[in-house]
Amino acid sequence: MHTSPVVAILMPNFNGATYIAETLDSLLAQQFTQWQCMIVDDGSSDNSPEIIQAYAQRDPRIGFMHRQRQPKGACTCRNIGLDHTTAPYVMFLDTDDLLEPFALQNRVATLRARPDLDFAIFPSLMFTHKPHDLRLWWSIPNDQDLLTRQCFGDAVCQGTGPLFTRSAFDRMGRWDEALMLWQDIDLFFRAYSQDYRYEIFWDLPPDLHNRRNPNSLSRSNFFQPAKQLSRQLVMERAINLMHTHNKHPYLPKLAPKTAEVIVGLQRANAATEAQALRHFALEKGVLSPVQYRRIGLITRLWQMRLYRLPGGLNLIKKLSQTFSLAQPSRMCTVSYDEYPCPTAPEKPPLFS
Repeated sequence: MHTSPVVAILMPNFNGATYIAETLDSLLAQQFTQWQCMIVDDGSSDNSPEIIQAYAQRDPRIGFMHRQRQPKGACTCRNIGLDHTTAPYVMFLDTDDLLEPFALQNRVATLRARPDLDFAIFPSLMFTHKPHDLRLWWSIPNDQDLLTRQCFGDAVCQGTGPLFTRSAFDRMGRWDEALMLWQDIDLFFRAYSQDYRYEIFWDLPPDLHNRRNPNSLSRSNFFQPAKQLSRQLVMERAINLMHTHNKHPYLPKLAPKTAEVIVGLQRANAATEAQALRHFALEKGVLSPVQYRRIGLITRLWQMRLYRLPGGLNLIKKLSQTFSLAQPSRMCTVSYDEYPCPTAPEKPPLFS
């Protein structure tokens, strides 16, 4: 008989039949047993609901429900799952990711030992078919603070990376259900800009395996206008947060990502929005006058489709060099050979 859950694992599901059993097996293998998993289905057309229900019948800690309100999307499902748990700690997991058996034990012990923290971030690895097959980290330490890394697009984790206190996650405003893209980026801009108390525990062994899935919904139809408008909203919100919370030195660091979003809007035929973001970024101190003029020229080149001409793309790349303010992103590119992966406390038989 299981006692009241200490940690809730919240999972959206949409046609996750290929991997969901493997993910749930990694959860059932946890050394820490006081968990609850709430899975909310987002209108699947495959047999993943039947697979999940079979697991739920085997273990009462697994709950399953269908999304009963709008809008459709993973963020809505995560927030619905949050409404159905009272656990003091919450974390988010995708239906194709895997946990090491010691993951929950380490995470809960870490936050219990640090009641001053609102959330804690833990190292994670990338894989495609079997853990360690890519031999890649999601992220590694460097000398930049996490808000700087977020500005440069070198995020230290996804939404599945941290363990949050429930109270802090509620104060953050939860997941923005209106966004179609960059939901994680929006969440961490809110967390870092508003000085929530966090720490990343690089000294602990990685406990999460993020699957590199080429069929990810976020990668399909990337230049759909609604997705680019979501990116615009995230950037404008981040800029406003930095003004509100006295993070002015970080504003110029947002120039490369802001330029990227402006070009994305132009490519999505949202020229009015691209110009609005460009003017807003200049007014708020993100773009310098030189950057402002050059990004205007780049968007005009896209608008006139001159990138199709010989040398057109090279000209755009040359103009874009003005925005290369950060070191190249290291996210998901560092191998075990360059940065060794520490040995886990025990060799987990599940992944052997």
